[in-house]
Amino acid sequence: MEIKVAKVRLVDILRKNRAEHGQQYWDANRVYREVVAAELNRLLLRVSMGLSVQAHLTLPDSPPVFHDDDYARAIAMISMSSDKDVSLDETDFEQFVENKWPWSFRFSSSCSNYSSSSSVSSSSREKKHDI
Repeated sequence: MEIKVAKVRLVDILRKNRAEHGQQYWDANRVYREVVAAELNRLLLRVSMGLSVQAHLTLPDSPPVFHDDDYARAIAMISMSSDKDVSLDETDFEQFVENKWPWSFRFSSSCSNYSSSSSVSSSSREKKHDI
C-alpha cells in the first residue's frame, strides 16, 4: 500500500518526532552519565581508603544511542523533493509518521533503564554510599 502526504506536513511530523527523540535521549544520557560517575566515585573512594578495587569496572548497560542522523536524513531528502506531495509506503509511514524505526525497541529499552524516574538512578545513588 502507498499513500501521498503533503511534504510540508510530513516534514513537520518528522521534526516533532525528532524533537521527542532528542528529549528522550538527552534525559536518559544525563542519568547514564550520573550512574557512571557514581560508580567511578565509589571506586575512587575505595582507592583513597586503601581498600581493594575490582580489576575491571562494572558499568551499567549500554548507553542510549542518539539517532538524530536518521531524522536529519529523512527531513533533508523530503525537503529536497520538488514535489508538493511525497509517496510513502507502509515502512516509510511507520518510521516517519508513527515514529517506529528498526531501532525503536532497543532505544526505548535503553532509555527506560536511564529515565530520570527509573530505579536505576536511585539505586546508583544508594550504591554510592555502599562501599
